[in-house]
Amino acid sequence: MVGQTTTKPRAVEIPVDRELKTGLRVLYVSACSIINKLDEFYGTVKAYDPDVVGITESWGHEGVLDSELEVQGYDLFRCDRPVSCKGGGVLLYVNFKELQAVELKFKKNSFPEQV
Repeated sequence: MVGQTTTKPRAVEIPVDRELKTGLRVLYVSACSIINKLDEFYGTVKAYDPDVVGITESWGHEGVLDSELEVQGYDLFRCDRPVSCKGGGVLLYVNFKELQAVELKFKKNSFPEQV
């Protein structure tokens, strides 16, 4: 589209020895709407095989189901921006074969988009 840029995923990689469980592979993406880039996203995750994936600017909302965003082998944590605001939203994927994720809920949240 005219005037729209595509953000390429950036991977930060620390050497990993899967047998010794050392190192952590992390993929970060500022998506500017992940919904219209899911095929590219799934391919990137498959290629890099990260332990953790963080996505900002997911542009998710209550009309987007968790099942639409699921990645096989990963736990999904999400926080959408309220529907009245365009953009925003964060997603966090944790490879449950390699890591055990626990979601913490805070009563007072000064950061509305965090997981």
